[in-house]
Amino acid sequence: MHRYIALLRGINVGGHRKIKMAKLRSLFEDWGYHNIETYIQSGNIAFDTDQENPKQLSATVKQHILDTLEFDVPVIIRDEAQLQDVITHNPFPDVELSKTTKLYVTFLSEVPDQEKAESLLSHQNDAEKFHLTGKELYVLIHKDKVVKSVFSNAFVERKLKVSATNRNWRTVNKIYDMVKG
Repeated sequence: MHRYIALLRGINVGGHRKIKMAKLRSLFEDWGYHNIETYIQSGNIAFDTDQENPKQLSATVKQHILDTLEFDVPVIIRDEAQLQDVITHNPFPDVELSKTTKLYVTFLSEVPDQEKAESLLSHQNDAEKFHLTGKELYVLIHKDKVVKSVFSNAFVERKLKVSATNRNWRTVNKIYDMVKG
């Protein structure tokens, strides 16, 4: 068995694509997954499966959701080692997070094209620092700076031309706790 986390984009946001986590856990069980856990309402589902190919697993879960709930949502899959790398390679380890200083990780479906990545990184400013490592974009936001924010999931997807979903640093650590052995 392999332990994975499915990160769903765009469920339970603004009253759209609503689903209770208990229902989602039940559906994952119906679809043949085991040891299912969820964290908060934003679509973080840890589960066990015999499937070994994360890209294929992502497509399978996405199709299950579309067939069952009629929600077409991106599904990004990570395993324990990948999440541990995300935490270990935090490019902002000495920054004290607070109400005005936030750290987000944007999980990407694939490694973006270098030219597109450079274009996205060129949008950094005093309030928003970006660091791209493989399939993760770290975003450090200083909300006390007076600069118009460019960062959003839609902005990242538009610039990089890949599916993406954001999680704050606290959530990243909580979902890692769900998958670590």
